[in-house]
Amino acid sequence: MPVERLQTYVVGLGGDRTPTNLDAIHSLSGVLLNYGVYAQHVPGATSVNGNFEALAMTPAGVVTLSGIVDSQRSYGSGHATRLDTSWRLIDPRAIRSYLVGDFTSNALAWTSSVRLAGFQIASAFDQRTDIVTTALPQFSGSAALPSSLDLYVNQQKVYSGQVPSGPFDLRALPFVSGGDVRLVTTDVTGHQLEIRKSFYYVAQQLRKGILQYSIDVGAPRLDYGLKSFDYDRTVFASADVRYGVDGALTVEGHAETSADGLGEAGFGLVKSIGGRGALTGSFAASRYDGHTGAKYTIEGQAQVAGLRLFAGTERTIGQYFDLARVSILRSARSSGASAADSASYAASAQATILDRAGLSFTPWIDPTAISVSYNRVVMPGSTMRTGSLSLSRELGSRLSLYANGFMDFGNQRRVGLFATLNLRLGRKVNVSGGLNRDAARTGYRLQATSATGQRQGDLGWGLSDEEFDHGGAQRTGYVSYRAPQALVRAQVDDYGGQWRESAQIEGAIVAAGDGVFVANRVGDAFAIVRNAGPGVEVMQGGMRMGKTDAGGHALLPELIPYYEQEILIDPTSLPDGWEAAATQRTAVAGYRQGAVVDFGARPAHGAVLTIVRPDGAPIAAGYTVRLDGGEQAVVAYDGEVYLRGLGARNRVTIDLGPEGICAAEFAYDPKGPPQPRIGPLTCR
Repeated sequence: MPVERLQTYVVGLGGDRTPTNLDAIHSLSGVLLNYGVYAQHVPGATSVNGNFEALAMTPAGVVTLSGIVDSQRSYGSGHATRLDTSWRLIDPRAIRSYLVGDFTSNALAWTSSVRLAGFQIASAFDQRTDIVTTALPQFSGSAALPSSLDLYVNQQKVYSGQVPSGPFDLRALPFVSGGDVRLVTTDVTGHQLEIRKSFYYVAQQLRKGILQYSIDVGAPRLDYGLKSFDYDRTVFASADVRYGVDGALTVEGHAETSADGLGEAGFGLVKSIGGRGALTGSFAASRYDGHTGAKYTIEGQAQVAGLRLFAGTERTIGQYFDLARVSILRSARSSGASAADSASYAASAQATILDRAGLSFTPWIDPTAISVSYNRVVMPGSTMRTGSLSLSRELGSRLSLYANGFMDFGNQRRVGLFATLNLRLGRKVNVSGGLNRDAARTGYRLQATSATGQRQGDLGWGLSDEEFDHGGAQRTGYVSYRAPQALVRAQVDDYGGQWRESAQIEGAIVAAGDGVFVANRVGDAFAIVRNAGPGVEVMQGGMRMGKTDAGGHALLPELIPYYEQEILIDPTSLPDGWEAAATQRTAVAGYRQGAVVDFGARPAHGAVLTIVRPDGAPIAAGYTVRLDGGEQAVVAYDGEVYLRGLGARNRVTIDLGPEGICAAEFAYDPKGPPQPRIGPLTCR
């Protein structure tokens, strides 16, 4: 039979993900407050400021309010400033997001974002992290007989398995970011067939059939972070779309308009080339206030003989306007600037030419990674040309070296150099020493740090000292602690004899799942653990995150939305006499929402009974003991049996066969020691 008539055998190598079962998501209703409070003291002054984010979680979406507070007024604003207020609903099945309120418009790689107050309808792939949108490598072949299959990437074997006779596909290849791929099949007779192919991974390339889009309409936000309710009296609108044509070509489209006359539209593409590189490009044209202009971008990247190369340019023609530049122009006009000054200010915010190029490689004679780059930025009235060189090398399993240097070609005297030697001590402690030279001043730096992990009870600290060749020093010391309720940090800085002390606390308060929790700052999703037993170790993804409180509750503040994650408890940490209905559960939560994980742990109220006959002989092993209104168990040696679910007064019965049924009664103290021994009990 022809190969094309046979069913293809698919080998998934783990780079792809299985979409989440959305029926397992049960949205929690409740409220959440993320907060951060920061205080600092310098001689003669003390200031306190903070930020907050309040969420109201409902099945109909999430309402968010964020803001900042400051004990000192600044820039004419009050002590409190509102940042964003919005309502957002994620439809995970349609992979769509609906948003009303304050937001930042979505943008493509060659367009700009603006802050708006209005509405947004967009695809929600950023929230559905269980769906891979990037085009992953795929290789096909055919085997006449059942064969073994070996996959090599740059001479390194990354997969070995078996395939039946007929065509096969290798999908979602792991560890393949680019290079030469070799596929070798060996059939049962020993015959080998080799397929060679090049692959270059392009992060911007969409899988075939993936459609991303965004529609953004609203009034531009002004003085963000300074004023709570300052909006321009006009309307902006933009639309973006990206579509994966065949896994090797992605097309893009963009359009913008404003109520005061802006019209702008453009298109772009991302094209993979022969498994060796990719070409991206875009072109956009605009008309505004009698001005016409255009902008185009071209960038190429490739991997050739171990060299990774990139080069690109972005240039404007005439008077090109987009929503970002129009917003700057209108803001300048509203502040009272003249028409000429406003136009000059708006023009200075946009580069007319942006060129960049570079390469990175690792010499075959030495494992040092080398990167070289060049940038040229041309703006009205100024040009900046810079180059940089960076080196990194592992000097052992714990020692590494990194160095970076740059030069401003417009000013030969402006040369900078940074180098550091890093030593890892244990799992968390890093010690580093280095030098930093810029503006004719050299600094020598020595520091030691221990990072604060995500687990409750983690302690972090840091010490650093930087001395300069012409005098002066900067010294810092800090300590941080991740308590179950918050992350706290204290720091002391010395800048040439000027001291500053600061402290901060970051955390969250959550009222959901029939409880109120004080916990660390919550991310995109969270889980509430309940009925896990007091003081029990809780693990997330194999990492110990902390212990439950006296009521058997814990809050896990960092979950990936719409992604199944394993939550476990350590049964050895359960108190004596306790048992759990399960020690492993799966948590799935929606975006900015929570999930409840119930382990059903409870006191067993059990005891070891010793049951004897009226003559004092133990009941023989193997008989079944039944607890009235409870469970049953089998008698072991010496008449012993373990029963759970006991009450204050209990009665058990045993069917002795031809001898009939006997019974025994006994008392049990639920508040007494766990798993006591009771008996001997005479069964009559």
